[in-house]
Amino acid sequence: MFCTYLNSFKILAPFILISTMSLKLTGQEIIKPTIDRTANCNEPCKDSIILNSGYNPTTNTAIAIGVIDPFWKIKANTCGLPSCTPSCSSVAIDKSVKTPSYLNPILPSTWISYATSYNLNLGCSITFEREFYVNQNTIISGKISVAFDNSGFWELVGPIVVPSTSNPIVASGSYPVTTPADLNFKNYKTFTFSSKKSISCGKYILRVKLVNTEGYTAMTTLCTIKASNSSLSNSNGCCLRCN
Repeated sequence: MFCTYLNSFKILAPFILISTMSLKLTGQEIIKPTIDRTANCNEPCKDSIILNSGYNPTTNTAIAIGVIDPFWKIKANTCGLPSCTPSCSSVAIDKSVKTPSYLNPILPSTWISYATSYNLNLGCSITFEREFYVNQNTIISGKISVAFDNSGFWELVGPIVVPSTSNPIVASGSYPVTTPADLNFKNYKTFTFSSKKSISCGKYILRVKLVNTEGYTAMTTLCTIKASNSSLSNSNGCCLRCN
């Protein structure tokens, strides 16, 4: 969008994210609205973002055992747990909740599970989701390492269009049942991915679906995503909002 002076036809700089879409006429001059670069901006846009389970992006540390993870939400389950509408909380748990114990999670991350119970029905599944935002069109690449009790898959989905159930899958991978089964929670499985072409701005979700084949279920995830520009944020309303 460009503003011009009516008489001199002087071209002013292009601008976005204005505080009002109306232009006031004073004499023969169009007044350019003030550019609003701070409204609803609660964090800077970044060119990389950490999506680890049990990670506090404010302190860049792992959250304490027993503390709710405010970013990783449980969106669905078939384990007889209370219905998650719109979501249930996940909680950081100790690696020694079962025998043999889980692997030591690489910091800053933790194992997470359902907030009130992680000894669940056999054969059930739990879906975890971690939202983040792309505030400009960009090309992304990333690395994700997962450990599951017992098996499952992950996928990066977006941009999210509500109420569509067919949002694009940017990347995905699986960690099937191993023999013995505890290999899934004794070892990370690592994937690298790239969008290869520009993806649209909007909300994206890193989704992990666990399938439980014994009493306990939990997961730990290490994930860093990089963008070709400073366009990534944990929450909506970043300085460079989609327009």
